[in-house]
Amino acid sequence: MPPASELSMVTNPCLPFNAPAKSPRSGNPTCPQIGIPGLFRRVDAPLPNQMPSRPVSGIMPSMRWITFFLLLYLMTALQWSHLGAIPVRGNDWPMIDFLPMLAVFYALFATDSAAPLAALLCGLAFDIGNEDYIGTNMIPLALIAWLIVRIRLSIFREHFISQLVMTLIALLAYGLLSTTFRKLIGAPLEGGPFSGRSINGNAFWTHLGHLAGNAVYTAIVAPVVFWLLFRIRHLLGFTSHGPRVRGHT
Repeated sequence: MPPASELSMVTNPCLPFNAPAKSPRSGNPTCPQIGIPGLFRRVDAPLPNQMPSRPVSGIMPSMRWITFFLLLYLMTALQWSHLGAIPVRGNDWPMIDFLPMLAVFYALFATDSAAPLAALLCGLAFDIGNEDYIGTNMIPLALIAWLIVRIRLSIFREHFISQLVMTLIALLAYGLLSTTFRKLIGAPLEGGPFSGRSINGNAFWTHLGHLAGNAVYTAIVAPVVFWLLFRIRHLLGFTSHGPRVRGHT
């Protein structure tokens, strides 16, 4: 019998449409590699879209905590300086919530495991600055960040409209959770932007309305702040565009 390389296309058992000959010892096909390189491939070889890929962790390949803590310090200073707040009858309202905005920013772009922790630290700084009950901001912000991580692959995070909408929804949900949490544990509620004191009747809705006003104002300026932060994305560990896949590290 002539070598397999000299067989015709009809009789050559090593072509895809012919049954290959089997070895008498192992029973496995004994076909030499013939033909144009790259034209035929082993049947058990993985397809290109089945090749294992390197684990990816969202847009931030590695969390740079030193840079985060510097930003946390800066945002804490801006939060308590009431930068950008609109004074109304002696009260700064609405105002930009810089710390919750930073938590949303990291929830959108940090790794799956680092985002809730970053939000937890933002909430802790908020609680310490308020000189109030520890956890009333920390726990709601961490929960909101965790929810954002679960759904962020379904949105275009780099688009300013998406950032505005996500920031608004996230901060409104945070305000509802925070106000409910304060009500449950008996923490004081604000009486509103014009009273300057806590009241008992509609304090829940007044406090929630106060946070909702801040949420709208913060969402409007958030895309600009996010754009400025992306100017230093190399210090943050960000890339301008990231794969829309979930990392497992």
